[in-house]
Amino acid sequence: MLPYSALLSALLAAAPPSAADLRQGILDREAAIHGFRLSCHVDTILQINGKTRNLEASEDIDISTDARGRIRYQSSGNVTDNGRAALEKTLSAFNGTQSRSMRTAGGPNFRIGEVIGSRSRLYCRLDPWEFVTCFLEGPISQCMNNMKVEVVGTETWDNRLAYIVDLIPPPRAGAKDLRKGRLWVDPSRACTIVRRAILAQRFAGDKWHEYYRVECFDHKEFHAGLWLPTRVELITSNALDDSIALGAVLFSYKVRISKWELNPTFGDSEFTFPFSDLVNVTDYSANTHYQVRSVNDQSIVDQLAMSGVNKGPLSGSGRRMLVWGNVVVVVAIAAALIFRRMKASK
Repeated sequence: MLPYSALLSALLAAAPPSAADLRQGILDREAAIHGFRLSCHVDTILQINGKTRNLEASEDIDISTDARGRIRYQSSGNVTDNGRAALEKTLSAFNGTQSRSMRTAGGPNFRIGEVIGSRSRLYCRLDPWEFVTCFLEGPISQCMNNMKVEVVGTETWDNRLAYIVDLIPPPRAGAKDLRKGRLWVDPSRACTIVRRAILAQRFAGDKWHEYYRVECFDHKEFHAGLWLPTRVELITSNALDDSIALGAVLFSYKVRISKWELNPTFGDSEFTFPFSDLVNVTDYSANTHYQVRSVNDQSIVDQLAMSGVNKGPLSGSGRRMLVWGNVVVVVAIAAALIFRRMKASK
């Protein structure tokens, strides 16, 4: 499945890989992964200045996603937000053009919904592509095309030899600090990226400090030539002041993956869902707000369905009579139901 990467693995004993070799192996891997489903448990910590815990969560999460950017995210677990603990459930999806999410927000049922015309504002803890084939919200190969690439050393990671590759972006006009990306590439596992980091140098000559890292462990070959981690840690530190040298953690995600399904077949329906009854929806795309309400009595449902039946052409007055007739019938049915329920409750 990954011919170039397999060849690269075989040639490692003869000579170290070049930056071009590693880039081609990464391209092969990206082309071989079209999408996946995964199930995992995620422990989340959000801290202020590395001290005060603002949010803490322990959730079971299921994700379906494809290379087109579509995603379905479902979570359930205990969340403590600013000292308030609750069982939270979330269902989010992006269908390629529109995002929708609904949450329980501490209650037993879904009650808050959102519609947004952007994937970037999808309500979810993390994007699993960031520990599969992406870095900085794009394919790793794209980063390598847009930046200077240097192989700067090796390190043993997850019991295998990994090559350390620096991605150096063009200078930013007026910037006082410098930034770069760093990848740990394992050619023996078909150029799997086993570690990612972003580093900052606050001024010329200062030491480089990591302020974002994605560390992958316990890799398994889930498909021929395709290795994926079963444990991941994503950590963001404070990069704005002297605390960067102390590694003050702002965000921490510890992921334990129990199931991978590579390159499944997806239907369009997997990336959308109807809002549940009584959910209060804010539609930012249409600038509207509404509450979902369903008709539960079957007789009213049947009558409403019948109101759309037209067995032949009607004149303007005939159509008006049909509409008013249906309104009268529906109101009468509703009144009868209310009377029957009031009588039964006595």
